[in-house]
Amino acid sequence: MHRHFLAILFVAFAGLTACSPGFNWRDVPLPPANGSGSPMLMALLPCKPDRASRSISFEGGALDVQMAGCTAQGVTFTLARADVADPARRSLIMQQWQASTRAQVQAGSVSEIPFALRSSSGPLPLARMRMAGHAADGGALIVNVVWFAHGGAVFQAAIYEPAGTPLAPDAVQSFFSGLYLP
Repeated sequence: MHRHFLAILFVAFAGLTACSPGFNWRDVPLPPANGSGSPMLMALLPCKPDRASRSISFEGGALDVQMAGCTAQGVTFTLARADVADPARRSLIMQQWQASTRAQVQAGSVSEIPFALRSSSGPLPLARMRMAGHAADGGALIVNVVWFAHGGAVFQAAIYEPAGTPLAPDAVQSFFSGLYLP
């Protein structure tokens, strides 16, 4: 009887912490810039995002990148998109973006995890990368990230998890399974 009560209490506590204010999941659109014809990305974020746009230099010129992101329970969740009209440049830009992110976090070990992005035209098979690296302050950092090109855009979705702030696997799963191309 006592074990049964403890099991019920544990399940109730786990349910309350999953719905805690620290993770207030919501649908967030990341639309194309200036109404271009490239696709919108829908995402599930655990907090109200801040939005920004900035110009980033890639080989062949600068691109305007739209971003949305937020921090919940010490973990940062980000979305970014760059509209790229020239299909020949999309692959190159995605490779440069990956290399830049790896360099910024000083990625040591990198593992690939199969991932299927949901889209209205069916799942898009991709690979999510999990990198162990370092934050700007030198502290240990785990980055879960996926890059992909679709339509006229290149996208990045990432979770930056500092050491000492372990993120439950279901939060990682919720974020990545919440990505959707309508």
